[in-house]
Amino acid sequence: KCVCGCCGCLFLAFIIILSISFGTISPTEYGMRKNTITGQVDLGRTYDSGRYFLGPFAEFRKFPACYVTLSFGNDTYSSRNKDGRDDRPIIPARTGADSSNEGSSSGGQPVDLSVSFQYQLVRDEIPQMYTLFGGDLETRNKYEDQYLVYAQQAITNVAQTFTPRSFWVDRHGIELAMLDRVNRSIYEQGFAVVRGEPCAPLLQRDDVLLRDRFAVVHAVRFHRPHVG
Repeated sequence: KCVCGCCGCLFLAFIIILSISFGTISPTEYGMRKNTITGQVDLGRTYDSGRYFLGPFAEFRKFPACYVTLSFGNDTYSSRNKDGRDDRPIIPARTGADSSNEGSSSGGQPVDLSVSFQYQLVRDEIPQMYTLFGGDLETRNKYEDQYLVYAQQAITNVAQTFTPRSFWVDRHGIELAMLDRVNRSIYEQGFAVVRGEPCAPLLQRDDVLLRDRFAVVHAVRFHRPHVG
């Protein structure tokens, strides 16, 4: 009886250990293996969705595989702000000067930009992103905060290359130029690609304000992902 009891206890222990030795990644996630004793993350492999045997002393650090929305001041839904508030206030920027005859007396004008975009982590470069920022699915603000900094700087830089008149007659061109610059900046520094919100109009009323001499202009929204 004692032998049978010991065998039963060992079998039960084996079942328990086996049950906690598997990790699952959902279809909207990536994962990297973490040793729960040392805290070390294995940077040599990024896991796709599925169920994996990890051993009893390991777990996954997970990362979003889908597109995640970030926004500046246009009160759109954001994946980490479930109440719909923006991640950052409206971007204060400035246009370039108008050197045309009609606008010879017009210098650069202040402009308020309300922008939303989506990023997606590059699967094979998640180890580099993690090494640089340290964030995962639960603490992605560690890298998202930097993405917002990169995006704002890129947007203000591009705004200065367009005249005030361009914000009336070439809004789509401005949008694409900003998308390209933001995507390059976030891809090169943060290992993610950027696109505009797929179900949103490219330009939306009342979200970009050219202050002082100018009236309300449409919002700039990003549209296509591009990596150059």
